[in-house]
Amino acid sequence: MRLSLALACCAAVFAQDQLPRSTARSRADVGTNVHQAVVDFYDSMSDYFRQSPRAVEAIAQKGIPDQEIPAVLFIARRSSASPNQIIEARKSGKSFTDIAQTNNVKLPGNDFVSEANVAFLSDYHGRRPEEIRALHAKGASFIEINQQYRRVGVKPKTEAPAAK
Repeated sequence: MRLSLALACCAAVFAQDQLPRSTARSRADVGTNVHQAVVDFYDSMSDYFRQSPRAVEAIAQKGIPDQEIPAVLFIARRSSASPNQIIEARKSGKSFTDIAQTNNVKLPGNDFVSEANVAFLSDYHGRRPEEIRALHAKGASFIEINQQYRRVGVKPKTEAPAAK
């Protein structure tokens, strides 16, 4: 009996390892002090846009890439459109710029997704938009920029002094 139970547990663990990994955070990550950039990005969006973590995850599960979620939430926040309406418009082939214009939402620049991320990150972290744009221009993703600002207060582990 114990052997079959042990084998069943091993099979379940093996099967779990074979499942594709999602970039969206799993429910197990919630509140566990996990230091994963995507998890922190979702937490920041949840805080800033006043959406539940589950609502942010639902947007990702509907096929919206992580770095485009702020564009969905930004338009929804500044218009009467729901996130689901924005997602449907995007899936029908409209650009975020077109969706924003239809909903009378304006941001500077030509790339609405980038500017939505800049507006979100600069406001949420109390940084100048130029600073966010400069980091992004140097190759940092918006997820990495968020991670950097969220973890500023976390002191790196220091190495033990070398033995003499």
